[in-house]
Amino acid sequence: MRTKAAKRIPREASKLAHMTDLNEALEAFWRSTEEGSVKDWGLRRIMSALRTADEPKAFKEAMKVKNATKENRALPKFGDAENTILIQLAAKHSSAKATRDTLELLREEGVAIKRRSYLPVLNASLEEGNIGLFFDTLKNAVDAGVKFTGGDYYELFMNMIRSENGTATLKLLRHLRDLKSSAGSPLFSRAEALNILAAAKRSKVCDVKFVSEMGLTGNCPECGTALAEEAVDTSDLDAFIDALKKVAFRGQLLRTYVENLDKWLATVGPFEVVIDSANVCYEKGIDKHTENNVDKLFMISIQCDANGQSHCFVASEGMNPVMRRLIDAGKSVVYVPAQLNDDSVILYIALWSHRQTRRFSHGKVVTNDNFRDVVEHMSKTVDSRPFSKWKARACVSHEDRALNVMQMNARGGHYAEKFQSNAAEVYWHIPVNDRVPNNRPWLCVRMLPKQKA
Repeated sequence: MRTKAAKRIPREASKLAHMTDLNEALEAFWRSTEEGSVKDWGLRRIMSALRTADEPKAFKEAMKVKNATKENRALPKFGDAENTILIQLAAKHSSAKATRDTLELLREEGVAIKRRSYLPVLNASLEEGNIGLFFDTLKNAVDAGVKFTGGDYYELFMNMIRSENGTATLKLLRHLRDLKSSAGSPLFSRAEALNILAAAKRSKVCDVKFVSEMGLTGNCPECGTALAEEAVDTSDLDAFIDALKKVAFRGQLLRTYVENLDKWLATVGPFEVVIDSANVCYEKGIDKHTENNVDKLFMISIQCDANGQSHCFVASEGMNPVMRRLIDAGKSVVYVPAQLNDDSVILYIALWSHRQTRRFSHGKVVTNDNFRDVVEHMSKTVDSRPFSKWKARACVSHEDRALNVMQMNARGGHYAEKFQSNAAEVYWHIPVNDRVPNNRPWLCVRMLPKQKA
């Protein structure tokens, strides 16, 4: 027995609801318009059929349907769902200009266009190289009150850089800078901003002017240009660093070691991140020399590379089997001799990097150690309060996800494979052992062997 609702469904429209062929659906739809039997659900059905049909004529047919609803008052009007489908079809089957014109037509009709409808037009205009259309569409969207997210601007900016149009890139950058100042908060995260700088350098649109207008901290990962960051006074740490050098590096061998370390730092430093390898690798119940624990170090290095941060690993010579994988992957490793506490070397490299740049973006230490022994020992000869203040800001726990330094929730040897492919891109330092021919780069700072009498 048929219900009342079923009786109200026109025959042609009922067929339309079950048709999968686009031509048959269109024929049934136009026949139902002549009979005046198209309801809201029938209009939605034909628009859905046009959206699922992977045919170039889908957009033109959708425009015919829209024009028919405007001319024939008896037909239902386009709602938000139908307008969204129309925009999707325009972006898929027509040029960026035609899509922009469709958006403007809908906006003139009083339709509220959402941000996700503008993004395909903006990206398509960049792919077509139509920079004028890009900025016209962006201006129209902003004037219409559309608010793009930081992720939207990041995607657009990266696509703009790939177009290798330096003038247009700077124009978009200034537009984003104005948005940043009006919003009162950074538009990009540091990682996103450094990725932008790296991409800009590769596409040859990055210069000093571009870098200065980014308003970031640290260094450009590609060209090394210093970015904007307020310098800090490090004079209160000078006495502590000098005392650390005298107290920790006693004896001829250790003095030779620190001299080689200074030469190496002057060549490849300063470093933004220094990793306490033994502390990070340690896991309760597992030998810290096990090769599996090096995955933690790979995770840290992956995150540093993603942020464009220069980094090095400090480890005792006894950890050579573990650190070998990092060395093979092209990472900077500093070996500490058995006569020396590795904490002293970690702090020396971090403090040296911080003092050289006078910025807190350099000299951060990834560790869970609070260096209590060093503080107690050094406090006997020098005021350790400046060091304690620096340590509170510079030391980062490798398990603290809130600081977004690394993610420790994954394991696996596939991280090593990522490094193998990028090993050729790593910068190197001079050999430390003068007796070894300088025919290949060295990754490790080692003590000079004892000289024979």
